[in-house]
Amino acid sequence: MKILAIDSSSTPASIAVTNGETPIGEFTININRTHSEKLLPIADALLDAINLSVSDIDAFAVSIGPGSFTGLRIGMSAAKLMAQISGKPLIGVKTLEALAANVSVFGGYIVPVLDARNDTFYSAVYKCTNCVLSEQKESSAILIDDFCKEICALDMPVLVTGEYYKYIDKIKPLISSKSDIYFAPGHLASQRATSCAVLAYKQYCSGNVSDPQSVVPLYVRESQAEQAKKAREAKAK
Repeated sequence: MKILAIDSSSTPASIAVTNGETPIGEFTININRTHSEKLLPIADALLDAINLSVSDIDAFAVSIGPGSFTGLRIGMSAAKLMAQISGKPLIGVKTLEALAANVSVFGGYIVPVLDARNDTFYSAVYKCTNCVLSEQKESSAILIDDFCKEICALDMPVLVTGEYYKYIDKIKPLISSKSDIYFAPGHLASQRATSCAVLAYKQYCSGNVSDPQSVVPLYVRESQAEQAKKAREAKAK
């Protein structure tokens, strides 16, 4: 079963095609260009490189968030377009779960994070047992100080992955009380569409398949524009 997956939840743009859980090809770029400029050209280039077309794909997958509001919308639109044109199902995958899947050989807690700006992470907590992930704390937005208290309180070794490096100088002094907190190396800490595709395949096999229109972003919190609008409205009252 061939699955094409898109992850545009943060700066990297990643597109992959798998056959079940086996990768066929993946293109990931991490440059300062908008996802609207690069996603569809990358998808075309990848399909051309592996001698497939959109009609050869059995299902599509997309990272639903949390993450960049703009990036999620662009990725969702591209995935829905391909799924609708081809008449194939679309499967939504949590961004943080896909990040955790990159390092699912770690025995303990895996804590994936993405930068939510203003000293805040999007974060979740997964427990990994025999390479199987189970969600212990669902995706949420959390201040860095509270995040550090949370991971220090966990009763097993912790592996932090994702965009932790953006706040690493602030994090390290706050976690000095717990000696078994580790950080995933950079090449494993970035979003990869292959992990999104593999998780989507597992959902497909369990019967969790959606109509493209029913897949929606997992924003976790309001955008900065929405927060600013509410603040202006409250001030005007």
